[in-house]
Amino acid sequence: MSATSNQDYFSTFIAFLNRQEYYIKGFSTGLKSNAKLTAMASAEDFFESDVRGGFYALRYFSEVLYEILTSGRSVTLTIRGFAARGSAYNRNLAVRRVDSVINHFRNFDGEIYRIFIASGQLVLQSEIITTPQGPYNSANSMFDPKIMREHRVEITGMQITSSNK
Repeated sequence: MSATSNQDYFSTFIAFLNRQEYYIKGFSTGLKSNAKLTAMASAEDFFESDVRGGFYALRYFSEVLYEILTSGRSVTLTIRGFAARGSAYNRNLAVRRVDSVINHFRNFDGEIYRIFIASGQLVLQSEIITTPQGPYNSANSMFDPKIMREHRVEITGMQITSSNK
């Protein structure tokens, strides 16, 4: 697997969202009655709150960021990718997630950020954090919302510098 990605966050968001039923089914497989319903509700909540909610928050943030940049201020963003269990495979996934957010800013709304990136007015820094988690405890753990939350990308820092006007 490549350690970099040319995809932007929107395309990865859509691809992941299209697999929502697969993940819900995977997380609830082998469970009975109330436990199955609880697992399904937990997975559905993850997709609604974390996945969709995160995407909408990124869109809103992107619009506010544009206002900041057009006012002449400079911005440095720190984009952090998280990988549990520190394996090379998971680390590469974290790098690809960060790349997808960086590509989001390169491609957003007709590439409105390209001029800011090229001039250095918008700086996009990346960090990869790996956490040494113990072995997962079930066959369907890759579908577990708690574990999926460990494999995420976040904008963790924003430094704004005023213009010299």
